[in-house]
Amino acid sequence: MIDKVTLNMEEAPGARSGFRGMFSSVGIKQKREFDPPEWAAFSLMSVGTVTMLYSVALPKKPG
Repeated sequence: MIDKVTLNMEEAPGARSGFRGMFSSVGIKQKREFDPPEWAAFSLMSVGTVTMLYSVALPKKPG
């Protein structure tokens, strides 16, 4: 399992940000961290389990 994800991104030299490129800067390195809360894994597993059980319980189409 993964506890935390860190993304290292570098903006492309030709990329424009802001309003029509007014506030652009070249070569910005950014770090983005994704640290989900403890309950996220259990809720995602629960939703997946309910979805799978529902798909198995659906009646079959005749024909």
